[in-house]
Amino acid sequence: MTINLDTLRKIAENEPSHKWGKWTAEEDDWEGFVVFANDGLPGQSVVANGIRQGHDEGKATATHIATFDPPTVLALITELETFRRRLDAMRRQRDGYQNQLRKAEQQVARVQELREGQLCGHCADEVQDALEGELE
Repeated sequence: MTINLDTLRKIAENEPSHKWGKWTAEEDDWEGFVVFANDGLPGQSVVANGIRQGHDEGKATATHIATFDPPTVLALITELETFRRRLDAMRRQRDGYQNQLRKAEQQVARVQELREGQLCGHCADEVQDALEGELE
């Protein structure tokens, strides 16, 4: 399953009540369960009403809707994007370490080749150069 965070963000930001604060679920004698957006005004704005399905199911559905209000969704998206950036940075760092390891292994292999053969003055210089080589 692929989640398009840009689409989710646009939906959450365009929800008219997303600036009204946390949503709450309440039971209403006439409407069943109702989800309100606290708009800070003398009344509350109804987000969803008439949630019935039996008492426990209706309460669970209304609570679910209220829990995933737009400010909460926007905060979750922001957190997820932060973790993705950190993961990308860690992957780049891992790739750098793998390149360093590969170079070090090549140097070790070259030194072993030189040590196994007859070392003349020139070969000894190559061994010394290999031992002092940069590990980038």
